[in-house]
Amino acid sequence: MYPRTTDIMKSIQWTFEEYIVPEMTSPYAKSMVLTLGNLMRHATLRVDLEGKALFDDNLELRHLLADIREYLDRQDRPIAEIKTALAMQLIEPGAYPETTLLIEEAKNLRSALSAAILSLHDLRESQGDNPDYQATRAAVRTYLGNQLAREGAMIEPAFTVARR
Repeated sequence: MYPRTTDIMKSIQWTFEEYIVPEMTSPYAKSMVLTLGNLMRHATLRVDLEGKALFDDNLELRHLLADIREYLDRQDRPIAEIKTALAMQLIEPGAYPETTLLIEEAKNLRSALSAAILSLHDLRESQGDNPDYQATRAAVRTYLGNQLAREGAMIEPAFTVARR
């Protein structure tokens, strides 16, 4: 469909910046329009990137949780939240992954990851030197870095702009 949602949002943003922003004279009004401009850029980026970022994040997190579950099962420390989160299929195979369902899936997977991190933390004293333990912790850190990079792609460009 044309114009795309992001095209419409960019048009609104251009109109806002060309006609409304210059009319603001008080320091408070200037501050507010800068904030609104940042939020409009952020919303535009989210429309373009959020669905794919959530899809990729959930896919990576599912693989990570499966590996963590395997490791914790070997340590005789199964976590029901991981099993539940991995078993939950909110999106039917072959169906379009609606953003609201991706968000719900992300909440469940991230909750399971939080429980897994706590469990791994409890094992640090007894397993800290174990290469499998270290590899599992490294995989968690890698995922968290990837997650932050995906989220940063929707935030940094929106809020890092020239000031007037």
